[in-house]
Amino acid sequence: MNVDDKTLFDRLKSDVAEAIATYTDPMKLSPRTEPIGHSKPDEFFTERLAEMRDHFTEPHWIEVAKRDSIEECCAEVPVMMRCVALTRPEADLRLAYSPDHDEYLLVQDWNDRFASIGIWGDAVGCYAAV
Repeated sequence: MNVDDKTLFDRLKSDVAEAIATYTDPMKLSPRTEPIGHSKPDEFFTERLAEMRDHFTEPHWIEVAKRDSIEECCAEVPVMMRCVALTRPEADLRLAYSPDHDEYLLVQDWNDRFASIGIWGDAVGCYAAV
């Protein structure tokens, strides 16, 4: 691992740990005047954050096929992205980070072959989508 990789990996570990520690249900930050559906109980977020913490792994590079749109899914040769894997798989999904997009994403894991699935955003939001 080179110095730049170590710096990025350390930053991502710190950012994800802070995101987990400071997470607040978005409905509690800016409640809607007329809620749609039902808010999740606090225990849901507590459990998901604990699972995320438990699935966290040493960051490492993976190659991810970009398969977010119909066109990308149908392409014979996918656009490949170099991403940082951050969690062990839960089912067949894991949290990753794309330095090129400066964003977290969920990737599907098929025997160490990875593909994006159209879920991009903040670390906790992506992981909670599993």
